[in-house]
Amino acid sequence: MGIFKKNTTENTPSDSDDIFFDNRRQKPEEKLVKTDQSSEALSRFVKKLSGYYCQFLETDFKKGREPKRKFANKDSSNRKIGIRASKYPQFQALLNKKFSEEKPTAFKIKPRQYKSNLSLVVKESINASIDTLDMSPLEDDFSKIYDGVSKKLLVKEVNVEEVLEDLITSIRYIIDQRIVSPVIEIVAPIFEKQTNASIAFDQLESYTDEITTILMINSETMLPTSVAEFHSKKEGKALNAIFSGLKDIDSHKDALKAYFEDFVSSDIFTEFRELIVTEKLSENMQFYFNIGEVRTSKSIFPLYSIPANVNIDKGEITISFDTQVYANKKAIDFVIGNISKEQNVKGTNPISDRIFYKTDLNSYFDLANKTFHNILVSLQVNGDVLLNEGNKMLGKGATGITITNELTISLADKSDESIVNDYEAMMTGLDGGGPLLAVFSNIIDNFLTSNPISIEKEIDNEWIDSDVTERLVFQSPLPLAEEQRKILSAIRNRESKFISVEGPPGTGKSHTIAAIAFEMILNGKNILILSDKKEALNVVENKIEQVLGKVRAKDTSFVNPILRLGKTGSNYSNIIKKASIEKLKIAQRSFSHEKANFDSEFDTIQKQLKSDIQGSAVTGSAIEIDKIGEFYNIEAEFLDKYPGIESLLGGEINYLEALKLMQNLVEKHRPEFADLFASANETKLALFRELYPAIKASLDEPLQKLLKKYPKINIDKVENLPSTVEAIHNAKGVFGYLFSKNKLTDITIELQDILGVNIVKPQDKITEIAELSSLKDDLTSILKQYALEHIANVKPLKEFLIADLRLNDEEIVILNDYLNLDKNILSKSSIPSSITDLLVAGGSLVKLLDEFSVLNTIESKLKQDFSEIPDFDYLKNKTHFEELNSQLLANKIDERVINFATDRRADAKELEKIIRSKAKFPTDRFDVLKQAFPCIIAGLRDFAEYIPLEADMFDLVIIDEASQVSIAQALPAILRAKKMIVMGDRKQYSNVKTSTASKELNQGYFDSVRKEFEEGIAHGDVGLMTRFGSFNITNSVMDFFEMVSNFQIQLRKHFRGYPEMISFSSEYFYDNFLQVLKIRGKPIEDVIEFIEVDDFERIETTKNTSLQEAEKIIDELSKLLLQENPPSVGIITPFSAQQKFLSIMISEHEDAIEFQNKLKLAIFTFDTCQGEERDVIMYSMVGNRHADGLNYIFPLNIRGLPEDEIDGKIRFQRLNVGFSRGKEKLVFFISKPISEFKGSIGQALRHYKKKLDYAKTPPADDSVDKNSPMEKKLLNWIQETSIYTKYSDSLEIVPQFELGKYLKSIDPSYQHPYYKVDFLIRLTVQSEIYQFIIEYDGFRYHFQDSEEVNSLNWRTYLTPEDVERECILESYGYKMIRINRFNMGSDPVSSLDKKLSDLIGEYANLKKKGETISRLQFKTSENIEGLKEKTHKECRDCKIIKPILNFYDSNLVSRYGLICNDCKGPSYKSHKRRRRRR
Repeated sequence: MGIFKKNTTENTPSDSDDIFFDNRRQKPEEKLVKTDQSSEALSRFVKKLSGYYCQFLETDFKKGREPKRKFANKDSSNRKIGIRASKYPQFQALLNKKFSEEKPTAFKIKPRQYKSNLSLVVKESINASIDTLDMSPLEDDFSKIYDGVSKKLLVKEVNVEEVLEDLITSIRYIIDQRIVSPVIEIVAPIFEKQTNASIAFDQLESYTDEITTILMINSETMLPTSVAEFHSKKEGKALNAIFSGLKDIDSHKDALKAYFEDFVSSDIFTEFRELIVTEKLSENMQFYFNIGEVRTSKSIFPLYSIPANVNIDKGEITISFDTQVYANKKAIDFVIGNISKEQNVKGTNPISDRIFYKTDLNSYFDLANKTFHNILVSLQVNGDVLLNEGNKMLGKGATGITITNELTISLADKSDESIVNDYEAMMTGLDGGGPLLAVFSNIIDNFLTSNPISIEKEIDNEWIDSDVTERLVFQSPLPLAEEQRKILSAIRNRESKFISVEGPPGTGKSHTIAAIAFEMILNGKNILILSDKKEALNVVENKIEQVLGKVRAKDTSFVNPILRLGKTGSNYSNIIKKASIEKLKIAQRSFSHEKANFDSEFDTIQKQLKSDIQGSAVTGSAIEIDKIGEFYNIEAEFLDKYPGIESLLGGEINYLEALKLMQNLVEKHRPEFADLFASANETKLALFRELYPAIKASLDEPLQKLLKKYPKINIDKVENLPSTVEAIHNAKGVFGYLFSKNKLTDITIELQDILGVNIVKPQDKITEIAELSSLKDDLTSILKQYALEHIANVKPLKEFLIADLRLNDEEIVILNDYLNLDKNILSKSSIPSSITDLLVAGGSLVKLLDEFSVLNTIESKLKQDFSEIPDFDYLKNKTHFEELNSQLLANKIDERVINFATDRRADAKELEKIIRSKAKFPTDRFDVLKQAFPCIIAGLRDFAEYIPLEADMFDLVIIDEASQVSIAQALPAILRAKKMIVMGDRKQYSNVKTSTASKELNQGYFDSVRKEFEEGIAHGDVGLMTRFGSFNITNSVMDFFEMVSNFQIQLRKHFRGYPEMISFSSEYFYDNFLQVLKIRGKPIEDVIEFIEVDDFERIETTKNTSLQEAEKIIDELSKLLLQENPPSVGIITPFSAQQKFLSIMISEHEDAIEFQNKLKLAIFTFDTCQGEERDVIMYSMVGNRHADGLNYIFPLNIRGLPEDEIDGKIRFQRLNVGFSRGKEKLVFFISKPISEFKGSIGQALRHYKKKLDYAKTPPADDSVDKNSPMEKKLLNWIQETSIYTKYSDSLEIVPQFELGKYLKSIDPSYQHPYYKVDFLIRLTVQSEIYQFIIEYDGFRYHFQDSEEVNSLNWRTYLTPEDVERECILESYGYKMIRINRFNMGSDPVSSLDKKLSDLIGEYANLKKKGETISRLQFKTSENIEGLKEKTHKECRDCKIIKPILNFYDSNLVSRYGLICNDCKGPSYKSHKRRRRRR
């Protein structure tokens, strides 16, 4: 039997390739129990245990020991839960017809279609009769009871629970004898005189218990607390008040009149509507249509029950029946037992099966009649009773019981029949050993006699040892936190079998379950997801649907192959429909054609993510914080040495940097600068800058060469050079210049005056002299060419060209920056700044600049280091990667269901019939189903109806909300699992069934099991007996798993609400352990609000209701409707009366439909809201100055409960559950000042008021971080950006945002540096909310205090852990902008503006799909639509869907073939032509 095989030797892996399910069990030396247990002893124990669980599931261990499936008109809370069809003869006839049909169809009920009315005379007669009742003995009766119970409660050692039960019994007896029985006697004759009245009331006495319950409902609700209070505090005020109410004769008479008024005048539509309201306001309630009943002196038990679906829509109620009939086997057992006891004979129950399955070949009456006659015989009924007889038939049986053929409708707790059947199968299947006994043998071994192998340390070390890329890049369609990743690791671990996950409110249990399901599917395994809460399963199913929906073709509805068993209208038939499968096939084919592209994109994105993260971690880690500290220390010394110089370092211009760059420039061109500017003023340098375009254009030109050759040329005399040239020509004779010495001498003297050089033979330079003659004109032309003639004459240009000072573009910028410096500012700071100063080696300016250069070099290096940190969009790439994994998931599950529907078509149809009839699958058929559907979701009370009781049926079983599931309910699921995860929260509600069970009854049954275990298995081993206690039904399956889990973990990250909203639960229930991930970027008034009623002195007319609060709530709902995007809203109240009151008021409001559709409005009590969440939660507290029953519902003190406080645990849990449902806002409606609320509810309200007041208090001057003077400057930068100007109306800035506190809540080991200044920016653009965290590293101010940081505590600027935290923040929707002195550049506003713009662009691009996914979606959608509209066909050969034109063939009669033209090709066409010629 797989994992249940008995372990006698150390295991080795049975399948080395399967890392999931090679569970190596404990070593033999770890066994704590003798291994020679006999099969017989084990079999006896298992039978006892199964019987114990059966008894509990069938009776809930109520004090009366009666079966729980009874009929009543109302429950103990005065809620409508039953209807007698006999009150409505026409409706009863309709039911008889439906139950007689083999194929009954659904039917509808309209208002006033079926009515039951009695005359006004009858009503008045009943009221008059009630007025005549003498109830005066009540005063004396209840006084005696009060005196007696008071004496008992004064005894310290008294059993308070027994006193309470005896007290309730005594009160019920007095009410029955003094009020109910007398009223029945005087009212019954009035009904008997009315036509048809006997049909409705011939057994009026059977309503005694119901009427008694209604009359004492308020007292019974408050008695537990008042009795406990009397015993613990010896204070009887509350108890005395209850007895005063019991003595109030007028209130009893009013209640009786109201009861009979409702009874005698009614419309079945109204009654059904009230039942529907009760169902919606309750948990695990189911409609049953009952056939026949057996009545005892106290109770009415339906004989056969048909589960039904009852829905209301558009003023009509629709009713349809399930295909099962539940026989009330336990009730027959109970009645036969009473008969046997009285007659001292042994009786036998004629019913062997609890569930009958209807087919199209029989009716409901047919199914019931198979066993009904035998029941009549067993109960010794005289006379014949026919179930399908239209008129009422009645038979008397032994011990005063009565059998009738009445048809009734009940709203009752959903049946545990299928689980009970499992236990009965266990009890009957254990004889002679066999598989079931082997299963239980291993349970004994593993749950009781072995220490589980803990893998927690291994999983933790595995996480610690993983690098940042492994933590941030992983294959999952969903983003996952650390704890969720660890759970997946635990599932993969070979040693794990049992995993326990604690999930406080809003920590993503459903998200985690969906992620686990995806993990299993992607690894080819199967998973069963169970819960006793339909809402929890809905959330998980919706989460899975959302993930698959991300990659499905747009504008095309897909039925995703996630099988939901037991849910009304099972989705199996829709999944395997031909149309559904065809869509999946098309999607599959589209994927296959894109697979190469998909694989490439998958690998690229994965590698890119890892590369970006690794690069960020490496470059960030390379920046050493102590180097930054060194820089600031040097800077501090520098500023101390040169007082007043600091002003030259800030602003748009860094004066010293400009001077230093100029010094470097001067040093590079020292000769030129010395020659040109050493003794000149700054005007000449400015002139050089202005003329430089002309200078640059003339460099290396002939003109410059001539000027450099004749640097002393007199520019004003060059105009004489043409005549000199002419003179040279004239001096030439017949024999050349042989006899022209004197003339040439004169010319040489003249040229020396003009050119500044001695030219011995001017005749040899005549060409140059001629060129020089146009020098002035050439220089003037150059100036005109660059429009510079107005700035200077040609002389400076000549000088600059001769000096040949050549500057590149960068050097020109340096020169410009130098010339733009305000020399007055430098002068005030006593800083010399002339070129002469820059030329003096060792001068004061040069020394200053050399020291600055050292500082500047370090800063430049830091800037370079910061610039190398990669700027990447983690969220976009991660989201893209998740989408690719979603596609892999879709492809995987599609493939399995397609193969099933295609290759096993007959099996698929057969299974459809089994599911429709809710019959249990044969084992071999279920294996087929598992293969087709790797993920199955089912209700905890439904799954056993379908799934065979076999070990190892599922690779993994998850039970959600496991704290509410008793071990008795969970054990059958454990038997079917290879691995098991229980997920819940024991600080929220525990199992209601066990919390209301009688301790004495449970102890009695459990002692019997204990005795069997001790004698047959434990043999006196004290340790084993201690462990055995885990099997008690009072333990939830989560409690049970504490002893056996291989891995336990608590989800810590709270995703639902803001810190202030969850603060109450976090502080009082989880020791501030929750890590709240939502950042409040809006005013506290938009998160917490108190609304007081107008009149604190008003007295409400209906107990535990508040009209004022209801009216205020409706006003607020109406305001919310006016919002562009209204939030979802939930209303929570402590009182079911207020819940009902609000439901009626809101349903009758003119905007009722909009409240439902737009606000998704739901109304809960604190007891029914677990698992729910809404954007806005409104609390109607009801308690006022005149009546406040809150302390009967909540504990008196939140800081600890007395051990003897009855159901104190539940009262404590109410606070945690109720105050943790909100996502965006909590609104408290109160009818008295907060200070007047007492007990824990007062503490809770004052807690939230304190949070509200604290957040509204502006920070004092001394509360601002003295180490963060950059805060104001950073705020100014933000406000100067174009982004702020553009979005100022929709942009919120939260200064002094405590990012460090937030990060510490995520990682307690994190220490946020004090030099950080943090802002949260929240931007709303077209209903999209973009959130940015700007983190400014104000290093300078921090390092002035060397004790605050050093290389030991902050060695590097950006550690891999910082990168991880930043990416996690981004994945939760918070983009991070890290800015500091070294990465902001010279223009912080522009730099910040660009960063914000880029991030907004990243947000805007987030919803864009990757190329492959987009193509897949488009192609799949196109193909589905094309096939539907017949514009496309699928090629028979290549299996590709193409436009129909690709199939055109003029040679065909139909013109369109089965094979596309691409597949046919030229050879195919030639072949066709040859065939035609032949």
